Amino acid sequence: MPCMQLISSLRSSLRFVGLDADLKTQCIVLAAILTAVLPLEIHHLLAALLGAAGYMFLQSLEPTVQRKPPKAQDSPKLERRASRGDVPMKEVRKPSVVPVQAPKFQSVGWEAEVQELLQRISLTEESQAQVAAITAKVRAVLAPVMPGAKVDGYCGANPGTCCAFGVAVPDLEIVVLCKPQASARVDAAKFQKALIRSCTDRLVAAAFKFRRSAFRGVEPKVTLISPPEDGQAGIPFNLAVNACTPARSSAVFEACVQLDARAAQLVLLVRRWAKDRGISHAAKGHLSPYCWMLLVVYYLQDKEPVLPDLSFLTSGKPAPPAAGSDKSAGELLRGFFSFFAHFDWQTPIRVRAGGDIAPRTVEGHFAPVIEDPFERRSDLASSMHSLSLQRLTAELGRAVALCHNSLAELLEPWTPEE
Repeated sequence: MPCMQLISSLRSSLRFVGLDADLKTQCIVLAAILTAVLPLEIHHLLAALLGAAGYMFLQSLEPTVQRKPPKAQDSPKLERRASRGDVPMKEVRKPSVVPVQAPKFQSVGWEAEVQELLQRISLTEESQAQVAAITAKVRAVLAPVMPGAKVDGYCGANPGTCCAFGVAVPDLEIVVLCKPQASARVDAAKFQKALIRSCTDRLVAAAFKFRRSAFRGVEPKVTLISPPEDGQAGIPFNLAVNACTPARSSAVFEACVQLDARAAQLVLLVRRWAKDRGISHAAKGHLSPYCWMLLVVYYLQDKEPVLPDLSFLTSGKPAPPAAGSDKSAGELLRGFFSFFAHFDWQTPIRVRAGGDIAPRTVEGHFAPVIEDPFERRSDLASSMHSLSLQRLTAELGRAVALCHNSLAELLEPWTPEE
């Protein structure tokens, strides 16, 4: 009788824990349990039951937290890998507090709108004074801790012009030139990053606003916003240490200004278009503003005889004259879009004669290869990935389709998918 009661209680326990199987399975399980517990003494069984009950009681006292699984696009590790081009990430639209609208023009017609836009974005005496004032303030803030450092500001366009991605891709670049002591053996990259962090801390303490950092590129930098003055909003700028690109970009732009004013105008127009359409943010794998400038120079060398070979920038020789062209800046802008929309990217972009940089493919498609005229073996477009290449192709095709319409429609700010 006691044995039958034990079997009945065990079968009830099995049904309680969810093992409500057929009779044969229950018998096998009961036989296994009896074989395990019958050889034990009573005090052993009591100790096991008390231990199990105590464990279950302690488990019930622990709080439970339901954790939401992280999304792939929110993973910091994936974002860091995407910033250096290892894993291309699809951009997702984020709501903006003050969304930037497409520019509105008082003029009518393509050529008139182009000239009106050039008046807005060209560097004026007032904007040059703003650039000088911001550079001087940065220099004054850093002077107490870096007395021997040199601070230079580079800007080719009006930095106060409101446009899409104006903070992500500032027109103003400020470079701090500071060499480590001769006796110190330091890694150049670590020295750059450490000095940028130190400069950022000093500037933020002096009312500058920190926006973002980009330390994964060849030249690490941070984006800051200057303090507002006279009721005007602050101006965004990139801060870098011992960077070469801003000076090189400025040298190429000044050469365009001296050789042909239309070349400098086309640089301003193309860079503004690329910024508004979201394909000028190098941290996302797109072409940098410096790359877009070199594409303009290449177009004005290969398709339109406006600019000569740029070898004079490094040789010290005077610039040779170009053949010349009678096309306006608006016509050159249309030609630029048409030229690169059908361009064979198997051909490397070189604005200097010679060079041996090889083509590059991304997932079976040729990607842009842009040679730095100051460093012949450097490919400035090496960070492009499959998504940025798709965006580049799509935007060039869109520009060809719209460049005979209104300039405002062409410069409609790009927004990611919902």
